[in-house]
Amino acid sequence: MMKTFSVFLAGTLAGIAITAFAELPKRKIGDAVRVSPRLYSVRLENERVRVLDYHLAPGQTEQLHKHPAGVAYIISGGKIKDIGVTGEASEGTLAAGDVHWRDKDVAHAVQNVGETELRALIVELK
Repeated sequence: MMKTFSVFLAGTLAGIAITAFAELPKRKIGDAVRVSPRLYSVRLENERVRVLDYHLAPGQTEQLHKHPAGVAYIISGGKIKDIGVTGEASEGTLAAGDVHWRDKDVAHAVQNVGETELRALIVELK
């Protein structure tokens, strides 16, 4: 009886986990400016582009959000952790003067794990 219950419980938990992960791509992920207006300020917007000024203080973590294709110019760099939709994370260092191209939509959150404020100018294509 205990073995049957254990199998039932394991199956139930596996089903819940599978269902939760299957729902991740369907989850509505908000625009960066709407999700984190204190971190992003719109400097220019027209029918072709949106230009964002971005600030992330040491220890600060953004909420999950999305960006369209575009380019980011790093004004002041630092050490970050980039966190994907499913929770996978990678750490890296951004240096002042770096330019990063994004050729497709991305959904992520960023955590500043360094000791300096991260600042970037982001140009998103429409």
